[in-house]
Amino acid sequence: MKRGRAVAGPAKKQKTSSGDKPEKENTKLREELEIYENLFFNKYCTDLVDQGLRHDGRKLLEPRPVGVTCGVLSTAHGSAMVSQGASKVICGVKGMLAPAQGSNGDEGRIEIRCMLSEVAEAGVSLDMLNAQQRGNAIAQFVKKMLEATQTIDCKLLCLKENTVAWNIHADVYILNSDGSLKDTCLHAVVAALLNTTLPAVEVKDDETCLRPDSKGLALGIKKYPIALTMGSFKGSLLTDITQREESLGGGITVVYDSTSKLVNIQKEGGTPFTEEALRKCADHAKSRAKSIKQEIEKGVGSKEKKGSLF
Repeated sequence: MKRGRAVAGPAKKQKTSSGDKPEKENTKLREELEIYENLFFNKYCTDLVDQGLRHDGRKLLEPRPVGVTCGVLSTAHGSAMVSQGASKVICGVKGMLAPAQGSNGDEGRIEIRCMLSEVAEAGVSLDMLNAQQRGNAIAQFVKKMLEATQTIDCKLLCLKENTVAWNIHADVYILNSDGSLKDTCLHAVVAALLNTTLPAVEVKDDETCLRPDSKGLALGIKKYPIALTMGSFKGSLLTDITQREESLGGGITVVYDSTSKLVNIQKEGGTPFTEEALRKCADHAKSRAKSIKQEIEKGVGSKEKKGSLF
């Protein structure tokens, strides 16, 4: 259900319902509210938080809806599009054969790239350098969380020791950014990996050949990371913060795995969190992770993707 703009500041003086006013006066009121919000966003949010509300109409601990759709790229071995409020991300996964790696020559690898366009930021103009730097930071975060949860066993990517293995490339394209972007990108990569089926390959005498007549192989994922970014403003916690709310004091990203085990807590500058606030963030993120897991599994189409690269 689409929400209207939360009312604060000058709007408090307007008690009459919009249905009793001429359309011209309603339009003027909306314009005044928008100007007030843009010029005095901190004060605007302070007024709202005192009422238990936020600038987009949500309650303080109310998350935005998450949508997951898989199989959106026909040219990829796996893909997914994830929306979280106005933030929207698409991820494509492709497997490429490459020399086996690792100290024993028995591993493949996974690489993450994240591309943020200049127009993806909601209301913010980014030059290419800043967009690339932010994209790299998100890619590093996603890869770190995948490694921390052992989402993919790189040894299972090896087809023949000291010979050939799969390299998994996950390319993330940020279509629109409106806050909590690390969460959205992470979930898009996870859903795309769960959706991935690699071609069947046969290795004979150090030669590899694809076998299009054979059933492809899934990645055998058993668990994966789930993230929630929260903010703190005027002593109140905010769940799933928007881009504008991030400017109020940064955010904290809490990561659980799909078995409800705490994986990581990452704070990015801004307002310091008390120990009690951190505990509340962790508890709330644990509960929210269960809902996001359901959305991911619904998008993938099954609770667990079976298969092995052996």
